[in-house]
Amino acid sequence: MERKLSFEKIDSYVGDVLPLRLLGDEDFSKEDITWKTDDPCVQIKTYVGKYEASFTNGVLLTLLYPGKANVTATFNGVEYTCPVSIHERRTYSSDEEFNYYIGDFHDHTCNIHNRKEFSARGPEIYPAEYIKKMKSSGLMDFGVVSDHAGCLNPREYFRGFADAYDAGQDELILFPGAEAEVASHEEDRFGVFHKNSGEIVTVNAQSCTSTHSWKAFFDDYSMSPYAISCLAHPQIIGHSCKGVWNFRLTTNTSPRFRQMVRLVEIGDGTDRQANLLNEFTYSVALDAGFKVCPTCSSDAHGPVWGFERFPGKTIIMAKEKTKEAFYDAILSNRLYASSTGNVKIRYTVNGKTAPATLPFALSYDIHVDIGYLRDEPDTVIKHCQVISNGGMCVAETEGEDLRSLDFHVESNSACYFFLRMWDAEGRKTWSCPVWTGREPVYYHNEDLLPMEKEGFTVTELENGKDASVLINNDVHEHWMSEGTTATLLMDLQEVKTVHALGVYHRILSQKEIKAEGLIPPDKNCEFPSEYVLSASVDNEEFKVVSHGRFRVFSAEEMIRITPVDARYLKLEILTTVGKECQREKFVDAKIAIAELTPFYLRPLIK
Repeated sequence: MERKLSFEKIDSYVGDVLPLRLLGDEDFSKEDITWKTDDPCVQIKTYVGKYEASFTNGVLLTLLYPGKANVTATFNGVEYTCPVSIHERRTYSSDEEFNYYIGDFHDHTCNIHNRKEFSARGPEIYPAEYIKKMKSSGLMDFGVVSDHAGCLNPREYFRGFADAYDAGQDELILFPGAEAEVASHEEDRFGVFHKNSGEIVTVNAQSCTSTHSWKAFFDDYSMSPYAISCLAHPQIIGHSCKGVWNFRLTTNTSPRFRQMVRLVEIGDGTDRQANLLNEFTYSVALDAGFKVCPTCSSDAHGPVWGFERFPGKTIIMAKEKTKEAFYDAILSNRLYASSTGNVKIRYTVNGKTAPATLPFALSYDIHVDIGYLRDEPDTVIKHCQVISNGGMCVAETEGEDLRSLDFHVESNSACYFFLRMWDAEGRKTWSCPVWTGREPVYYHNEDLLPMEKEGFTVTELENGKDASVLINNDVHEHWMSEGTTATLLMDLQEVKTVHALGVYHRILSQKEIKAEGLIPPDKNCEFPSEYVLSASVDNEEFKVVSHGRFRVFSAEEMIRITPVDARYLKLEILTTVGKECQREKFVDAKIAIAELTPFYLRPLIK
C-alpha cells in the first residue's frame, strides 16, 4: 500500500505557513503518526490529543528563519521525510514597477454560524468548492478562506490549507485563515455596555481562535509570529450588544497587536447596503500609529463569491503572482481598496513612490496617476482628495475624468497622507499611505473628568429651539436636527476652563433598525462628521478651538482642545456621515446626537 508525503520537498520563504500530510490509500488520520524536525528553523504544529476532532496525518509547518531541515512522519515504524529549504523573503522597493492583482481578503465557505452544523455541512461548501468557483471565474488573483473561528475545529481549519495547496498556487493565490471574534465588552460612564473589540480575519497562522479577551487572543496566536490580521468591518452595528463595535485603537497599544494588524477593511460585501462607517477606521488606525493599508472584500458566505457577490476588491501591487510576492506586498503596505475593483493608482510624495516613509519636510508635492484595470466607463474617478491627520481633507480636485493630478500641501504636523477618490455613483477607492516620519500624537482621555451640567443650557442657533435633551445625562434619548447642518450653543452659566467636549453618539440597535424595516445605513448616515468647535466668554467674540471630523461612533467621542476659559461653547456640524459617503440616498441626512458634556482636567494628587 503506497504512502507518501504531500510534498516531496519544500523550498519556501521565511514566514510561510503550509500543510504537510502523510497520504495513502487507507484512512489513517486517527492512527498514531508522529512528526519531528531535525532543525528548529521549522516549527511543527500537530493536532493530536487534547484537540477536538484531533488527527495525526497532517501538520502545519511555520518557516521561522533561513536554514535547512528535514521533517519526518513516522507510521508503523516507517519514516517518510520531506527536506525543507528556507530562504529570506524577497523584498522590493516601492519605486519598482509592479503588476496589479485583484482579490478578496475576507470570504467564507457558507453562512453557517453553528459549530455542530458547520462540521456536518455537505462537501459542496468545503474550501475546495470556493477555490473551484473562484478559479473558474478567471477574475480573481487571490482570496482568503476565513470561516468563523467559532465554527472551526482543528480538522476544519487544516482543511483550508490542504485544499488550497491541492488546488495549486498559480492561478489563484490562497491565504487560508479564519475570522476570529474577540468578544470583549466594557461599560461606559453612563452604564451602557459596548463591544470594545470585534471580528478579525487572520491568515498565516498555525491556529485559529475566538476569545473573550485580547490577552487570550494574543496567547492563542503566540506560536504564529508571522500572522497577519485584518480588522473586519470595524464599525458595524453589532448583534451582541447595542451600539457600534469599536476596536479602541488608541488604547489597544499592545506591540503584538500592532505587529499583527496590517489591514483595515473599509469596504465589504455589506457595502451594497452602503455601510458608511468602516472607512473612518483607516485614518483612526493611522492616527494611532498602526502601519496599515485599506482592504475591500466581499465578506461572502457562499455559494456566490467574488465579483458576482460584490465588485469591491483589494488590489495588491506585486512583482509576480506568487504567495511570496503577495506576502511581501502586504508587509510592505503595497495594497489598497477599491469599491469597483477597477481603479489603478500610482502616486508619489516629494518624489517617493507610495507606500513610503519620507524624509522630514514642511511642504509636500503629490503627483497622482490614475488608470483602470478594465474598460468600464462608469467607474471613472471624478473626485480626488488628499487625506491627512484626523481624517481631514488637505487638498482636493474634481473633473470629468481625472488621470494625472498634482497637489501641493504645506504642513508642519502631517504624519501621513492617503488618497480618497470616488466616481459619479459615489463608489470610493482608498490608496495605501505615505508616512512623513512624524510620530502621531493621541490621547487616552483618562485624565479628564466630566463637568456637572446642572443649570447648563443648549440652544439650536438656527431656530432658537431648546436642545436640553443633549445635556440630560440620558444617552438613550437623542436630539435630531431640522436640516443637514446645525449649530449648537452651550451656555455653562459662568466662565470655566474647558479641556474637551464629549459628544455621545446615538445608540443604535440591529434589532430596532430591522423592526422599522430599515438597514443600518438609514440610521448611521445621521451621525455627525465634520465639525467646528468655538469658545467665547461673552457670546460675542468666538475663537475656533478645534476643527475636525468625528470618526469613532461608539458611545462618547472626545474633542480634545488646548485648555480654554469659556462660558459659551459653539458646536457647528458641517457634514454628516451620509454627506461624506457621496451616495444620493444619504447625502441629505439630518443629524443625531445623544449627549454633550464639557470636560476638565483631573486635578493632580500631591
